[in-house]
Amino acid sequence: MATDTAHDNQLAQELQAQRKELQDHLDIVQELVVKLDQQGNVVSINRKGCKILGRSRAQILGQNWFDTVIPAADRPGLKKIQADMLAGRHSKSSQRENDIVTKTGERRRIHFRDTCIRDSDGHITGTLSSGIDVTETRLQGRKVAALQRGLSQAAGFGVLGEVAAGLAHEINQPLSAISTYTDACLRILDNDDPNLAQLRHALNQVNQQSRRAGDVVAQMRSFTAQPQPDAVLVGCNALIRDLMDIITDEAHNHQVSATLDLEEPLQEVSVDPVQIQRVILNFFANAIDALQTIPARDRKVAIQTRRDGDKIRCSVIDNGPGVAESTVPKLFDPFFTTKEAGIGLGLSICQTIIRHNGGRVDYQPNPGNGAIFSFTLPIPPQHDPGSITT
Repeated sequence: MATDTAHDNQLAQELQAQRKELQDHLDIVQELVVKLDQQGNVVSINRKGCKILGRSRAQILGQNWFDTVIPAADRPGLKKIQADMLAGRHSKSSQRENDIVTKTGERRRIHFRDTCIRDSDGHITGTLSSGIDVTETRLQGRKVAALQRGLSQAAGFGVLGEVAAGLAHEINQPLSAISTYTDACLRILDNDDPNLAQLRHALNQVNQQSRRAGDVVAQMRSFTAQPQPDAVLVGCNALIRDLMDIITDEAHNHQVSATLDLEEPLQEVSVDPVQIQRVILNFFANAIDALQTIPARDRKVAIQTRRDGDKIRCSVIDNGPGVAESTVPKLFDPFFTTKEAGIGLGLSICQTIIRHNGGRVDYQPNPGNGAIFSFTLPIPPQHDPGSITT
């Protein structure tokens, strides 16, 4: 009997040592790491998470994460995401951004990566999330957006103002990403034993985003000088997915529900990828502007792709007030606008871009309520019909 008791004590001590070792590893990580049980209660949280929240580990352990640190307006949506994960409706890890509230009432913007925790039988027992504080990065983005609006207003009918504002908007995204990954590199290097794999990944991201910024500048400089774009075969679905970080952030900031409705598989088209992404973002931004006149709970935007005969059609669909019938013939005319602060070049530039890529733009009312702005791009005749992409 005494032998059994000693054995149990030894197992308990080993388990305690393993838990301490795991907690020590989590405390080294320079990201917020939190584990929740099936009720959303905090099972564990690392030192960085406590620092961001301004709370001790004792003050947060056992508390309901959503009721304690999530703003009241965001709780229903985030609880639903948690419930979907626990029900197995997310087959792999997912990413999202949302605000948390610190002990002092300050709101911080966190980019989370979530995954499910399973027991030895494969049953989901909770979730594990790691998050990077991107508050300053998003604040920088809002400042650039404000600068963009100021440039457009000051320019009046000057094309230079539109180009400068567009450049500020387009280049902000890669610059913000570079800033985030550079901060991550510095945090990794601060560790006594830096994780070289994480460092290499972050540096690769910095390199990719730097190239993206360079591509944007080159496109903006050469747009008028080179009417024929440098075309490559690419899938519209891939172009849209590459924009999801921007789309998700803008949708959250304007309280809009954004969804994708992508036909798969889908043939590739021969286009300039950067220019086509500009058009998609412009259509999406216009949809968000239109939705500001309806209650936040009803705001919806869908980005859709379909095979349309020998073309690929990409549409941005909203459920806003729509477009007055009398203005439809002038929608894509230069300098025509229904916005108080607009100068009416956005849709005109989109039309020029799509024409240069061999396609057409169009508008039609959304049955019920709202607007559908679309463009079509031809499937190259020489494109192997058996070669398709998503």
